[in-house]
Amino acid sequence: MTESERAADILERFCIGYGVDVGCGEHKVVPWAIGLDFEHRDNRADQPITAADVCGPWEEWFEGTEAQGLDFVFSSHLLEDYTDWRTVMETWFAALRNGGLIVLLLPDEEQYRKHCHEHGQVYNEGHNTSWLGPGAFIADLRDSLSERTEVVQAGVVEPYSFYVVLRRT
Repeated sequence: MTESERAADILERFCIGYGVDVGCGEHKVVPWAIGLDFEHRDNRADQPITAADVCGPWEEWFEGTEAQGLDFVFSSHLLEDYTDWRTVMETWFAALRNGGLIVLLLPDEEQYRKHCHEHGQVYNEGHNTSWLGPGAFIADLRDSLSERTEVVQAGVVEPYSFYVVLRRT
């Protein structure tokens, strides 16, 4: 079960209207979201294993006219891979209509490392930014985007994730 699937009952209700799932992987948060991701292949069968409607860098899609007036941007376990995550957030906020939502699912870095250690899983070395829960993320966010952002809801998703829903004001 993916992180998005574990949080689906909480997060799906925020993904209404015209929106995207950035880095959707094999499952989009909701079927009507436009899935943006690179094409991944099953090495055994050489079959695509992505739910993406648009394959390639998500940044290119956001440069187009279809990235205007979005009702929501959803992303699960992607933002932490960016050193300059604030620029990523600015890009996503710019595409939202007023009142639109950014719905994020992120790893609590301490809980994620503990989970990997306890379950013999390989830790993702691609994390360039880390937060210790929703409070730390919101504090970081307030430093850069507070005048355009309202926190709608935040919470924990076991075993090692947290979510934050933000509204463009």
